[in-house]
Amino acid sequence: MVADKEAKARIKINKLLEDAGWRFFDNENGISNIALEHRTKKAQFDNSKLGEDLENAPDGFIDYLLLNEQKRPIALVEAKRENIDPLDAKQQAREYARAQHIRHIFLSNGNVHYYWDLEYGEPTIISKFLSIKQLGEAIKWTPNPEQMAEQQIDENYIAVSQDPKWLTYTEAQKNEAKTNKGIRQLRDYQVEAISKLKNEFLKDKRRFLLKWQLEQGKPC
Repeated sequence: MVADKEAKARIKINKLLEDAGWRFFDNENGISNIALEHRTKKAQFDNSKLGEDLENAPDGFIDYLLLNEQKRPIALVEAKRENIDPLDAKQQAREYARAQHIRHIFLSNGNVHYYWDLEYGEPTIISKFLSIKQLGEAIKWTPNPEQMAEQQIDENYIAVSQDPKWLTYTEAQKNEAKTNKGIRQLRDYQVEAISKLKNEFLKDKRRFLLKWQLEQGKPC
């Protein structure tokens, strides 16, 4: 049953990628630009597991790595089974993307899909994957001040990005998540620093220098 749900998700994701112009094989439109199960630099992988349920395979393999014309990675797709929330893969996908020095992430379970530009905001739900041309256009995008103004900065700001269910947890569950998942919350001075950056951004400033007063332990 698990394998069936994973296979169905992969079939749907494959179709979405092809519809967006990504290629698994060389054809008349160009060379292949999808690498499957790409090993990350920090991977520790047991080859005996290859071919088994990839959902439970050791960390270190990117489901789909998307390449540009120079065969350099520009995006990745983290695939989950149909019965799993794609946002559950946020933290893992972010680590993989950073290891590959890329900013574009797609999260999908075959039915629900998200696009995430690591340089701006949180994952956004989408109905189809972006093409290589659209990813290029996405780089030109600039943040929306109105959207930034609506961002709530508090101790849970990064915890929610690490675990989308964080705000629904009881205190006991949060403590367990901190221990088992390594979830972190912002400290008071970090909330203050981020809030100051946000306020300056809303004043049309785009370059920042954050200094730290060690004797007072406060940003300035």
